[in-house]
Amino acid sequence: MSEQPRKKIVILGGGMASLTTAFELTNQPDWKEKYEITVYQMGWRLGGKGASGRNLNAQARIEEHGLHILMGWYENTFSVLRQCYEELGRPADSPLATWQDAFKPHSFIASTEYINGQWMPWPYDFPVNHLLPGETLEFPTVCGYVGILIEFIIEQFKSEFHLPSKLFAEEEFTLSGIPDWLVSLLAENNIDLNIPDLPREAAFVYIARQLFQALPENPALHQEQEYQALLWLLGEFRTWLWNNVENIIGTHHKFRRFWIRVDWTYTLIRGIILDNLIVKGFSSIDDYDFQEWLRKHGAAESTINSVIVRSLYDLVFGYENGALNQPNLAAGVALRCFLRMTLSYKGALFWKMQAGMGDTIFVPFYEVLKQRGVEFKFFHRIKNLGLSQDTQKIVSIRLILNINSMR
Repeated sequence: MSEQPRKKIVILGGGMASLTTAFELTNQPDWKEKYEITVYQMGWRLGGKGASGRNLNAQARIEEHGLHILMGWYENTFSVLRQCYEELGRPADSPLATWQDAFKPHSFIASTEYINGQWMPWPYDFPVNHLLPGETLEFPTVCGYVGILIEFIIEQFKSEFHLPSKLFAEEEFTLSGIPDWLVSLLAENNIDLNIPDLPREAAFVYIARQLFQALPENPALHQEQEYQALLWLLGEFRTWLWNNVENIIGTHHKFRRFWIRVDWTYTLIRGIILDNLIVKGFSSIDDYDFQEWLRKHGAAESTINSVIVRSLYDLVFGYENGALNQPNLAAGVALRCFLRMTLSYKGALFWKMQAGMGDTIFVPFYEVLKQRGVEFKFFHRIKNLGLSQDTQKIVSIRLILNINSMR
């Protein structure tokens, strides 16, 4: 019986997607028996928009196409990179020997906001955790994010105990003013209302956390009244906070930022619950622009115009023509991105490359793929893709030697 000829696979371009494709194809133990894989690159530098090189006429200075950094929730990226570095097996004393030599956690960021005629820095140091990116591809469910957001409000409140003493005046907790239906619901779920040393409305956040933790694990078993209770408790806290900081946020930046963080988080929880994203998913709100969605759910204008929202749009180039009055970012995309980026990162918010992307990503990929048997053809430019008669398949690829890029 004659041997079946190997299928020829041509990968056009040497960017991240192309090299990852080659990497995954060659992860199959019998790939050499099935395929003949060739990567064609127009010039000599792999990496696509992430390509980098070193200028030997300027002390080998790194030259990048743009600013790039890996985020702590890039599970797929880190999973592949970790496999790549492990397979390379570089000596421990060599530069960038392991992926943790090549990428270091980075948690501190600072944005700027235009307040009272001047630019003010808004620094924030994201907490680190013991996790490592690339170990699991699982993210919290939409319902799980609600619990994390409630916890975030509590952590923000606990961190601001330096606020004016009037915000923390001790008062006895009573059930007066709480709707009867809510009192009954709290009793049914054995919620502990004895939360000492906190103003009454501040205690509502802690009660909301208990109520959320008492919900069944399966969201299909949740009752509408339970969600109404969460929003009532968190809404009362939000209103109380606003009444206490309204007159001071104009001159006290720390208090204004505290209010924005709380209002922002409450709005996200409110929108997730009222739009039933726990069942429908993030994509169900992509018909809205994100700022439009925030307004729909009652976010303060100071929140909508805050550096938090602007930074999210800036991150994805979400302003048409760069104009702040032309936001264009799908609400579901924005919400998923923000929650994963800030609440699902492993180790740190960012992992910063310790050299150029060429050194830390594309050279390791190239070395591993070459060792595996992938062919690389540099200085080849695509001239034409020939389609089948029904235009459903590519039947021919015309490549030419790219003389210009060799100069």
